[in-house]
Amino acid sequence: MNEKEGYNSQQLEAELRSKFVKVQPDESFIRNLSEKLISRGYITLEKSKMFFYYLALVLFALFGGLFLWWLIRLIFPPKKKSQ
Repeated sequence: MNEKEGYNSQQLEAELRSKFVKVQPDESFIRNLSEKLISRGYITLEKSKMFFYYLALVLFALFGGLFLWWLIRLIFPPKKKSQ
C-alpha cells in the first residue's frame, strides 16, 4: 500500500511540474522593489493617491467639527432671549 501511495505522489508531482510554467521574474521590477523597501526606512503614499488622502483628511475634519458642534449644542442648548 505504501508503494502505491509513494508512486501516486511522485506521479502527481511530475504531472504538476509539467503543467505549471516556470516564471522568470523581471529584474528591473525586483531591483526597483528592493530599492523602495531597503533604501527608505519609512512608508510613503504614491503621489497619485495623495489627493485622496488629503481629501479624506479634510472631510474627516469637517464632519468631525460638525459633530462636535452638534454635540456641544445638544449638551448646552442656547438660551432664549426674554422679551
